[in-house]
Amino acid sequence: MGFYALEWDFYLMFLLAMIELAVFLGCCMLLLQVSRILPSNEVRFSSVVRALLLSSFGKLLVIPAVIWGETNSTVYLGLTRLFVFTCNSLAMRVTMDTRQDVACGLVATSLLVQYLTSLSIHKLLHIPT
Repeated sequence: MGFYALEWDFYLMFLLAMIELAVFLGCCMLLLQVSRILPSNEVRFSSVVRALLLSSFGKLLVIPAVIWGETNSTVYLGLTRLFVFTCNSLAMRVTMDTRQDVACGLVATSLLVQYLTSLSIHKLLHIPT
């Protein structure tokens, strides 16, 4: 019975992570389309999505936190989020060939929407954060 419950928790966390990533990418694409930052003839949406996915691999820094038992360390997890934010904004700046403040604003807004969506899903499903 114990393994069965753990398996469903794993699937639920995987589904939540997938929803968060989809919200982040969707918000980035929506903001790019609405603000017309992305020129239609120079950069394709697929290259922006690819750059954002590759720059999000810094989230793998959470694995050593779990191994070392530092999952409650706000400093470690905050530094991981800062690293991912920096990588995402740099990827957006390089891919779109735009200013750093525009890329940082775009990524920060998308991360804020992702965080608010995650909070609302956790409250809706009564999952502790």
